[in-house]
Amino acid sequence: MTPDPPNPATLLCRARHGGTVPPVHQLPGSILSRILVTPSGCWEWQGARHPLGYGYVRWEGKRWYAHRLVYTLTVGPIPHGLLVLHHCDNPPCCNPTDLYAGTQADNMRDMVERNRWGGSRSLPSGERHWSHRTPNRIVRGEAHGQAKITAADVRDIRASHDDGESLRSLARRYKLSRPQIKRIVTGQAWAHVKEDTVA
Repeated sequence: MTPDPPNPATLLCRARHGGTVPPVHQLPGSILSRILVTPSGCWEWQGARHPLGYGYVRWEGKRWYAHRLVYTLTVGPIPHGLLVLHHCDNPPCCNPTDLYAGTQADNMRDMVERNRWGGSRSLPSGERHWSHRTPNRIVRGEAHGQAKITAADVRDIRASHDDGESLRSLARRYKLSRPQIKRIVTGQAWAHVKEDTVA
């Protein structure tokens, strides 16, 4: 029997740490399966995310931010009164080599030094919102950790409704509420999914 190929995260860690693998690989599979290693070296959380981009997960009956859970499981308990901060300024990152414990004052100092806050004050008020400044952090559709349907399902729902199927019937079939089916049909929900064009 041939051994499984090494996890890409393991290869990256060996490259970054001179052949050693940090203890993140001792994490349970349910956590590792939600991590995507990016070319920059960040380990981005692929599960549910807070609107500001921080991953979150339920672990042993408690809701955790993903980076805090990974830090706790790999480095140890977070000292009382400290936060888990990112060297990389990437909220979904949970690579323990990019995380460190620091105070709120450290966090504010980093924010000013890295221009994460002050630069937005000069923008018109609507453009100050995080979704306008960092649209790449918005998780839509199937990429969202709590999505119940796929883009193909959305296209099928819209086509079936156009063919006369009722909202109630579609709601039963896809195990969604009628108001949610209506939002999908009218394009209020899953607006990013466009109809397939036939040439």
